Amino acid sequence: AELSKDNIISVLRSKSVAQEVIDEVERVLTAAQMARYTASMSSNPQADAEVLYNQTVTLINNLENQKL
Repeated sequence: AELSKDNIISVLRSKSVAQEVIDEVERVLTAAQMARYTASMSSNPQADAEVLYNQTVTLINNLENQKL
Protein backbone atom coordinates (compact mmCIF):
# COMPACT_ATOMS: atom_id res chain seq x y z
CA ALA A 1 0.00 0.00 0.00
CA GLU A 2 1.25 3.42 -0.92
CA LEU A 3 1.91 5.80 1.95
CA SER A 4 0.30 9.02 0.78
CA LYS A 5 -1.62 11.78 2.49
CA ASP A 6 -4.88 10.58 0.92
CA ASN A 7 -4.30 6.99 1.99
CA ILE A 8 -3.42 8.03 5.54
CA ILE A 9 -6.57 10.15 5.81
CA SER A 10 -8.66 7.31 4.37
CA VAL A 11 -7.32 4.85 6.96
CA LEU A 12 -7.91 7.31 9.79
CA ARG A 13 -11.52 7.82 8.65
CA SER A 14 -12.06 4.08 8.44
CA LYS A 15 -10.85 3.82 12.04
CA SER A 16 -13.34 6.53 13.14
CA VAL A 17 -10.65 8.97 14.19
CA ALA A 18 -12.07 12.35 15.23
CA GLN A 19 -12.32 14.81 12.33
CA GLU A 20 -10.28 17.47 14.15
CA VAL A 21 -7.41 14.97 14.49
CA ILE A 22 -7.68 14.08 10.79
CA ASP A 23 -7.61 17.79 9.93
CA GLU A 24 -4.47 18.21 12.04
CA VAL A 25 -2.83 15.25 10.28
CA GLU A 26 -3.55 16.93 6.97
CA ARG A 27 -2.14 20.27 8.17
CA VAL A 28 1.04 18.70 9.53
CA LEU A 29 1.63 16.60 6.41
CA THR A 30 1.08 19.62 4.16
CA ALA A 31 3.46 21.75 6.26
CA ALA A 32 6.08 19.00 6.15
CA GLN A 33 5.78 18.73 2.36
CA MET A 34 6.09 22.49 2.01
CA ALA A 35 9.16 22.53 4.24
CA ARG A 36 10.72 19.71 2.27
CA TYR A 37 10.11 20.96 -1.26
CA THR A 38 10.16 24.74 -1.05
CA ALA A 39 12.79 27.20 -0.02
CA SER A 40 12.00 28.80 3.29
CA MET A 41 10.74 32.35 3.06
CA SER A 42 10.96 32.60 6.81
CA SER A 43 13.50 34.73 8.59
CA ASN A 44 13.88 31.91 11.11
CA PRO A 45 13.64 28.45 9.52
CA GLN A 46 14.93 26.81 12.72
CA ALA A 47 11.96 28.20 14.66
CA ASP A 48 9.62 27.01 11.90
CA ALA A 49 11.08 23.51 12.15
CA GLU A 50 10.62 23.55 15.92
CA VAL A 51 6.98 24.61 15.58
CA LEU A 52 6.34 21.81 13.06
CA TYR A 53 8.09 19.32 15.35
CA ASN A 54 5.93 20.37 18.33
CA GLN A 55 2.76 20.15 16.23
CA THR A 56 3.78 16.66 15.14
CA VAL A 57 4.41 15.53 18.73
CA THR A 58 1.00 16.83 19.76
CA LEU A 59 -0.58 15.09 16.78
CA ILE A 60 1.06 11.76 17.64
CA ASN A 61 -0.20 12.07 21.21
CA ASN A 62 -3.71 12.81 19.93
CA LEU A 63 -3.58 9.77 17.66
CA GLU A 64 -2.41 7.58 20.52
CA ASN A 65 -5.33 8.84 22.61
CA GLN A 66 -7.76 7.78 19.86
CA LYS A 67 -7.00 4.14 20.76
CA LEU A 68 -6.66 2.95 17.18
